[in-house]
Amino acid sequence: MIQIPKNNSQPLPMATVLVVDDTAVFRHIVTKTLNALGFQTVAAADGQAAIDLIRQCHPNAIVTDLEMPKVGGAELIELIRASDDAEISGLPILVISSHNDALTRAGLRQLGADAFVAKPIDVTVLRKTVSRLFVDL
Repeated sequence: MIQIPKNNSQPLPMATVLVVDDTAVFRHIVTKTLNALGFQTVAAADGQAAIDLIRQCHPNAIVTDLEMPKVGGAELIELIRASDDAEISGLPILVISSHNDALTRAGLRQLGADAFVAKPIDVTVLRKTVSRLFVDL
């Protein structure tokens, strides 16, 4: 279970999104798109690094791939949703994956993912999904 202390510091001027993907190209595409929409970003190459960054950076939302070394995206979602800290367990989560079948999407919804974008990434679809999902950040 993720145990993350509450962030008692001053709010950031821009919302921060944690981008988690083991492929550098996809991290770059997602980060660049989010930055263009006005978000700050931090990036991790796997779910374990993402857990560490959640503790350090207190992101406002998560964008994650599914298949990654160490801790995969599904396990990361489970850990986030199981957190005792409501600020963590309530983070909006967008999954980006090449697994675009109905069964995978249904399973992700059950785990607590809020939205899904298929790979290869269509930047227009990513922008629309992010704008809709992260509107209150």
